[in-house]
Formats: sequence, C-alpha cells, structure tokens
Amino acid sequence: MNRMNSKTSLASFNHLQNLRRQLLMLVMSVCVMLASILAVQQAQAEQAAAVTTHKMILSHHEFEPWDFEPKAGDRIEITNTSDIAHSIYITYPDGKVVTLGDVQLPGQSAVWEVPADGEYLFKCWIHPIINAKMKVLSDAP
Repeated sequence: MNRMNSKTSLASFNHLQNLRRQLLMLVMSVCVMLASILAVQQAQAEQAAAVTTHKMILSHHEFEPWDFEPKAGDRIEITNTSDIAHSIYITYPDGKVVTLGDVQLPGQSAVWEVPADGEYLFKCWIHPIINAKMKVLSDAP
C-alpha cells in the first residue's frame, strides 16, 4: 500500500509540475503578446503624430481658399460651415471618384487622406456648381 501511495504521490507531483510549466508558458506568451501590442500601438501613435492635417472650409456654395500646400500622406479635414447640407466627392487624376461619406450636414466635417501627387477635383453631388482643384506636389527626395 505504501508503494502504491508513493507512486500515486509521484504521479500527482509530476502532473502538478507539468501544469506549473504550462501555466508559466502561458503567462510568458501573454507577456510577449502584450509587449507586441504595446509596440504596435506606440508605432501607430508616432505615425499619427507625423501626419499633417489641413483644414478646408465649405461655406454656402464654395470651397474657401486655403493657405496650405498639401503633400501625399497629409489629411484634409473639410468642414461644412454653411447652413445647408453638402455631399463632397473627389475626382482623382486617374478619373476615380471617391465620395466622402454620404452627406455633410451643417457643422460636420469629412476627412480625406491625400493618396499621391496629382491634381484633384473637389465637388458637391448636391450642388454641382461647387468645385475646387487641388494640386499635390510632394518634395522630391
């Protein structure tokens, strides 16, 4: 009986040791995953801080003149300061058309990221008379 208890105790001890090792591996894996997530978040925060955001105003039936020179990768925030709704879209140099959301109600903004150098045409689906051309020329390396 003593020998049986000894074998059972040893088996229980070995089982507990295996569970302990597995738990330790799990904790280490979680730590590595958390460290990776934090590194990615830090890199994203640094990248977001490097992005320049410019402001454009759409008032009544025109885009107001802007005083910035956009570069590829910049963000353009277009705010509707009029008392009517607009629906802004952009025609790319290759003819592709991108609509910035459905409708920009008074006081709302839409954000667009400049994809590349070229000339872009801003218009309103609701008011076709509204338009503006934007040239994007990034600095040469």
